[in-house]
Formats: sequence, C-alpha cells, structure tokens
Amino acid sequence: MAAFKKTLNIILIAYCCILLFSRCANQLSPPGGEIDRTPPQIIELTPKDGAVNYKGRSFEITFSEYVDKNSVKDNIFISPKIPGELEYDWSGRTLEVIFPDSLKANTTYSVTIGTDVADLNNRNKMAEAFNFSFSTGGKIDSCKISGKVYDRQPAGVMVFAYKDKGDTLDVSRHIPDYISQVGKNGNYLLTGLGYGDYLVFAMRDKLRDYIYKGGDDQIGIPAGPVFLKNDSSKISGLDYFLLSEDTVKPHINKVLMTDKYHLMLEFSKNIDSSKLKPENFFIIDSTTQVKTGLKYFYKGQGKTDQFFLSFKDSVNNKGQLYVTVTNLIDLKGNKLDFEAASFTYNSRPDTSAAKVIKINGQYPPDMLDYETPEIFVQFDDGFDNNIPAGSVSVLDSKGKSIPVKINNLDNSSFIIGFSEKIKPKSELMLQLELKNFKDVSGKTLDSLYKKKFTIINDIDFSGASGTVISSDTTGSVYVVLEKAETDKKTYTQKTDKKGNFDIKKVVPGKYLVWSYIDKDKNKAYSKGKVKPFEFSEKFKFYSDTLNLRARWPVGDIRINIDK
Repeated sequence: MAAFKKTLNIILIAYCCILLFSRCANQLSPPGGEIDRTPPQIIELTPKDGAVNYKGRSFEITFSEYVDKNSVKDNIFISPKIPGELEYDWSGRTLEVIFPDSLKANTTYSVTIGTDVADLNNRNKMAEAFNFSFSTGGKIDSCKISGKVYDRQPAGVMVFAYKDKGDTLDVSRHIPDYISQVGKNGNYLLTGLGYGDYLVFAMRDKLRDYIYKGGDDQIGIPAGPVFLKNDSSKISGLDYFLLSEDTVKPHINKVLMTDKYHLMLEFSKNIDSSKLKPENFFIIDSTTQVKTGLKYFYKGQGKTDQFFLSFKDSVNNKGQLYVTVTNLIDLKGNKLDFEAASFTYNSRPDTSAAKVIKINGQYPPDMLDYETPEIFVQFDDGFDNNIPAGSVSVLDSKGKSIPVKINNLDNSSFIIGFSEKIKPKSELMLQLELKNFKDVSGKTLDSLYKKKFTIINDIDFSGASGTVISSDTTGSVYVVLEKAETDKKTYTQKTDKKGNFDIKKVVPGKYLVWSYIDKDKNKAYSKGKVKPFEFSEKFKFYSDTLNLRARWPVGDIRINIDK
C-alpha cells in the first residue's frame, strides 16, 4: 500500500507540472502575431510645455517605445537656432538633449520633434510632429500659426517661418527663424512665436539644410504675410499647395532609327507636343550637308517622353547622321532654340501598316456626352491628315450617317466631333476605312474597323452646388470639384455675383471641393513664384469629402474663404 501511495504521489506531481507548464506556455504570444502599425509617441517631457524662467542646460523626452536613435537626432528642430552641436544622452526610451552652451536670456525656445522619427520594431513613423516651448525669462511667447499642406504625401514637409524680413527675404539664402514639420494628415503647428510680421513657407527640403534650392526642393508659397499683433495671437488655416519650380530646358535624350522610314525621339522631360510640327525637324548628313525634311511627327505607341518622326526620302548611310530640332518647349514653358543629336542608320524595311491602338469615348465604358460628344482615335503610325472623305463615318441605330468633323491632334491621332445634337441613350457605330490611312511608305490595312458607342443619359450624372463666402474683391471666385480617387478628373466653375455655384454633369465618385480667388485673372489657380517673388492665390477646402452618386446631387455646400 505504501508503494502504491508513493507511485500515486509521483503521478500527481508529474500531472501538476505538466498542467503548470501548459498554463505558462499559454501566456506566450503566438508566433507570427499582428504586425505592429502603432506610431511612436512622446509620453513625458521636461521641462513642461509653456515653462518659464527655465535655467536648465537640456531637455528630456520619453518615447512610448524604443526608437531609431539616428532618426531622432536628424529630426529635432529648435527655434531660434542654437549655435554649436547638441549632445544626445540615451537611457532606455528617454533622451536628454544637452545644449552646447547657456541659452539666451529672456528668450522663448520652440522645439519640434519631426515626423520622420521611426520605431525600431517596424519602422513606424510618428503620425504628427511634437511641439513644445519654454522660456528662459518670466514670459513666454505663445503665438501660434497652424494650417495644412495639401499633397499626396505631405509627411515630412517642413514649415519655415521668417520673422520681420519683409521684402529682403530670400528663401534661397536665409535660414528660417522658426521651424515645424507636417504630419501624415498634412497638418502643422508653429508654436512659441512672438508678436511681429511673418512670412511662412512650406518646403520639401530634400537636403535638410533649411535653404530653398529651385529645381530640387518643392515649395509652398503663402498668399500673403501674417501679422501677429500680441503675445497670444493665433492664426489658423494657413494652407499650402507645393510648387515644383522648373527652369531646365528640355533636350533630346535618345534617337533611334527603328527602320529606314522612322525615327524614335526620347526627350529629357514632358514636352508641349502641340507646339511641334514636322517642319521643326530635319535630318542632316554631316558628310554631304544634305538636309532631309520630315513628313510626320506624332505620339504613336511610345512611352511618356517618346515621339516618332517619319520621312519619305531615303538618307545617305555613309556619313554621320543627325536629327535637329528647333523651338522645343516643355510643359513649363522652358524653350530650347536648337539642338542636334546623332543616330545610327538602320536599313530595316518598314513591314507594318498603321493600325488603331486606342479609341476612347468621354466616359467609360464607351460612353459619349449628350451635349458635346467626342471620340478620341489614335494610330501607332503617322499618316496624312488629309484623309479622303468617307474614311471616318458614324451611323445611328437605323444605319443613317451622322455628320462629323475631324480635329487633328498630330499625324497619328484625331478627335471626332459631331455637327448636330444627338439624343441621350442613342447608339452609334463608328467606322474607319483603314485602307485610306496610309503610312509614309504607302502601306495600309484593307479592312473596316467598327466600334459601338452610346450617348450617356443625364440621369447617370451627379452634381454639387452651394455658396462661397469671401470679402476679397480683388479677383473672381472659382470653385473646383476634384476627384479624390486615382482618376484626377476636375470640374471648375466661376461663382456668380452672390458667390453661388452649381456644377452639373459630374461623374459619380468621391470628390474634394475647394475654392480660390483668381487675382491674376488667368482662370486657373496660381501657386506663386519665388523669383521674381509673387504670393500665391488664397484658397480654402471644404471640410468634408463628397460622395456624389448618380441622380443624387449634393447641395448647400458652404465655403468661407475668409476663415
């Protein structure tokens, strides 16, 4: 019996151990748990925000989790700037930032911890900048400026405030007096400002040198100066669009002779092809100095910056060949007067005829507007724009021909318009007689291309209406309805004298609404200029995103530009 009890005790002890270890094991997190997406935060601060008579030689911040030390070091901004190098002393999640020397007496210091601070676990960045201020005197400057940068990726954009600079400010030379940074939602806050006049800019400062470099950095130019009248002034709604200044002239990156009749040109940037004709180009033989004119210039099936040239006359393949271009203009208006680029002769014959690569209506799928229907047609090769009558025809559902008009875009594409109104819901058949579209070597496709289109009904649209409040009488007021999704379709309308607008025929979807004052009267929003300096035009976004559904227009939208 004693042996039995002893054995029983051993079994019970073993069972308890197994149960204990099982419970302990259940306390462990399962492998491959949820990915950490929580951004780090600052949870403790010394001195406290708004502290006065501060005599310390450092400040301390404690993070909610372990962070990349280098990312913190590169994202601490102190205004006004402290001469010398800061020291950094870490203790776990707490950082002490030590000043190189005593701070100035009776001075308010504003500190910003930027949004590029990342945690160690999953490289999550701070959702918004952390700002605090303290004063070495008995009074703290408590003025604030806040606003938003409207951009696809606003996080990390800097906000620079320059105090009492007036007309002498040069953002390409002057260091800002106060610095903050934009969060993921585009919002920013400048704190610890004293009364005075300020010019505030937003800047995507790539080198973090606090100096604007045109062509490299993006900049948001204010609509005007800011006046802080007393120690507690607060200015909100100082918003920005970013501007990419571009003063670089376009040029030819690459020339490729694809066959004995065609050249492919690749440009360094987007060009204004509407200002180019075949007459802007020549082929020159360096040996004989013989010039060969170009027959067609067109977009074809090239990439964004690629275009094509067709020529009918053969060129000499014994000397060095060059293609020249005159008056090459990019989309920013930068102009290249002349350039020559060499290429290698290619004797390969042209074996393919021009074929259709794109035919689009104005609305997917294959729908046309009932007021101004248009069809876009594009071929992969150039052809003579003077195509024979009857090459393009449109028939109604009964087979009756509808009068059309052709607007040539280049030597490979055109828009088909209509001379008369067509009823909604009508079905149309487009026909292209391809044998009449001859490429430069005379080849064609002997076939009839057909495609069906439908005239859209007005009940398939939505709309938006409302009022813009503005006391500014220096320019007309415009409202912009901008699709929030990938398709950046926009609708723009000038308000009436009472500030009312009513935008109709809007394709359903989610939209942002904003308004601006068109001071330069060019009927488009102007972001300002750095040199010669020009303020931007004032704008204001409506607070909500509109979900516009077919047959359900949204009304009573109110935008107050004054606030």
